Amino acid sequence: MPRYLDHLLKLRQLRIVNALWQYGSVSRASQALGLSQPALTKALQKIEETVGVQIYERHARGVRPTTAGHSIVETSRRVLAELVRLDEELDRIESSSTGSIAIGALPSPAMGLLPGTLSFLRGQNTRLQIRIVEGPFEELGPALSSGEIDLIVGRLYEPPAPDGFIRLEMYEDPVVLLARSGHPILQGELSAAAVSNYELIIPPVGRRFGQELDRMVLNLPEFRPSLIRSTSIGFTREIVLAGDMLTLAPALMMIGDIRRGTMGIVPLELTGASRRPSGVTYRADRPLLPAAERFVAALRSVIAELLPIRAAPSP
Repeated sequence: MPRYLDHLLKLRQLRIVNALWQYGSVSRASQALGLSQPALTKALQKIEETVGVQIYERHARGVRPTTAGHSIVETSRRVLAELVRLDEELDRIESSSTGSIAIGALPSPAMGLLPGTLSFLRGQNTRLQIRIVEGPFEELGPALSSGEIDLIVGRLYEPPAPDGFIRLEMYEDPVVLLARSGHPILQGELSAAAVSNYELIIPPVGRRFGQELDRMVLNLPEFRPSLIRSTSIGFTREIVLAGDMLTLAPALMMIGDIRRGTMGIVPLELTGASRRPSGVTYRADRPLLPAAERFVAALRSVIAELLPIRAAPSP
């Protein structure tokens, strides 16, 4: 039976559906939308009457989409994202030096590359409006597919199945062993056995990067340090700077400390390290807008300055 949703559903209702998915509870969604909880509950009931199905079901911690609700949520996200893209396209038409861009950033470039890239763009007197979303690729990939972000900066992972993304390699982000400036290991005997005298803080094995580091540690003969696990990059950085703990991390993640001289690279050969191609990922069916192209060009300039490697040629 036709529902004529193109005539009946309103953008405000799509925002309500999206907010409930984003925040996972009526209370948090109502705060974000500036509505009372009863008003939001009534509005949701009206939407469900319009579409003819239940969209959300309540549980102990909030709400979650039903099977039909998942389809409605995905459509709501796509429609709202397309409106954001329309704003950006109108910006592009208005001026080549303005526009907006939503960037998904993996943790390493978020700390190492993006601050310098934004400074570079400011130096060019651009008026780009930039929004940065940090997270793992498992979260950023769906946002890229739905159009919520324009591109992803960071490690280029091979997909288990075709995903419609273009992966543009621009640099490598090697893993290095790091210690605070003045650490005894930077001044005395260097060997895997000597390094093993110090605690090593790395991500948990539940993270893809944590699994990679575990393999590296196991592949180094005589390298058996005590391991501490942390999901927090900020905590890892502070505890390394504050004492004698070491960490394994992508070089770019701590490039600011390395350049300022507050951290040093321990020159221990990491024989188990794998190649780490990095760059930008974007949708094959959506060419980069001029705002995104300006960002990528600025990113390439910063890469050439920060990394002791030659940036890959432009596509």
